[in-house]
Amino acid sequence: MKFVFSHGLIGAPTDWTKVIAVLEPQGHECISLNLPYFKDHITSIKDYSDQAFDALPSEFKDGSAVVVGHSLGGLIALSLSEFFSDVFLVGTYTGFGSYPLPRRKEKVVDWLAELVYDPSAFTQTEIDSYLDLYFSVMKSPGVLRKMKTLKTATADLQHEDYYERFQEKIHLVLGAQDRLSPPEIYFELKKRFPGFKMHEISECGHAIPLEKPEKLAEILHNFAVEKTAAAQNISLKAS
Repeated sequence: MKFVFSHGLIGAPTDWTKVIAVLEPQGHECISLNLPYFKDHITSIKDYSDQAFDALPSEFKDGSAVVVGHSLGGLIALSLSEFFSDVFLVGTYTGFGSYPLPRRKEKVVDWLAELVYDPSAFTQTEIDSYLDLYFSVMKSPGVLRKMKTLKTATADLQHEDYYERFQEKIHLVLGAQDRLSPPEIYFELKKRFPGFKMHEISECGHAIPLEKPEKLAEILHNFAVEKTAAAQNISLKAS
């Protein structure tokens, strides 16, 4: 199966490295998007998703691929629902909160620790990498204005319409101890949109691709196996 991965706000394509490392040996094709969250010329979630989709190789655009989005990247995945067979929203924001942005290194490290259930899930190399990424973003020109643009863009996205139209292909993957996107949000969504499929990962916070990459890969692989088997059964019955 083909998977397209969409990273979060202070994230990078490498966020999916450990997940892809499990999936590719099992025969899956994977690609990780590089999302330009802080570009001046992008003003809406549709702008982000259109640019991301246009950059994909043609073999990922035939409607058979699965899009997987983490955190803010889940809104990119949601807005691309019509182009993919299934959509996995992994610890995805339902909106864009107003969070104080830490400026000191120690505060950023504390913030990173809040993204996981077990802070030791981050290696020192990963912490250093995210510190570099975070401060490069915070020092970029007009960062506060761009954050405001992102907040407006997420508020303008017609979440409810996407949920209603595409609920049969949407999967919610949640960390049981996620403090940024609390599980209660997803339980409530499931009540309102019964077509959603739910996958809960225990002892896991918000940074699911980093904290529990093997478990997330297992969920995706098992889904692929089940979907392939179902398609083969339908084919056999038709013949």
